[in-house]
Amino acid sequence: MDDKQEQERLMKYIRELEKHTSLYIDGKKSIRNIKDKAFWELV
Repeated sequence: MDDKQEQERLMKYIRELEKHTSLYIDGKKSIRNIKDKAFWELV
């Protein structure tokens, strides 16, 4: 798989993330979903 295909695959995955969810990439380059706090959860 070339870089362009890999980038497109990742962008598709990112666009399909649920609200208040981010990707976390650790030092081993493993990707995990993490739940973000909405602004009203911070107060």
